[in-house]
Amino acid sequence: MGGGIVAGMNYYQGVTERLAVGGEGMYVAANGSLMNSYTVKYEMPAPSGNGSGDGTDDKDQKGDAIGDAAATAGGDLSGSPSSWFLAQLNPAQGMLNLYYKRVVTPNRVTLGAEMMVVPTLESQLTFGAEFKLQR
Repeated sequence: MGGGIVAGMNYYQGVTERLAVGGEGMYVAANGSLMNSYTVKYEMPAPSGNGSGDGTDDKDQKGDAIGDAAATAGGDLSGSPSSWFLAQLNPAQGMLNLYYKRVVTPNRVTLGAEMMVVPTLESQLTFGAEFKLQR
């Protein structure tokens, strides 16, 4: 950037318990460029296939229900399997990034995917998994 003045700012706000939006901007005085990006994140209960599909009929090892009334009403999902979807748009580079994360078993198995879409270049799709094999 050539030692010029650079000014930047960002803001990320939770709109509801599950939805957050934000953005960032940066000005580079050396070449007069302005860059910005926008982010949206949404968290939801992960269907397990064992019950109704809303994450509330799952049982943990003690037999207690993992999903509670707060999770079904849009509250905290930290104790139950959850998923989130995140989208980032960078108009200056014409790039869209999409991310998906699914907690299959809390503190044990997590799956994820990332898709980078660049209209003028090649796009990329990546899948990943995390397994914590400790006892």
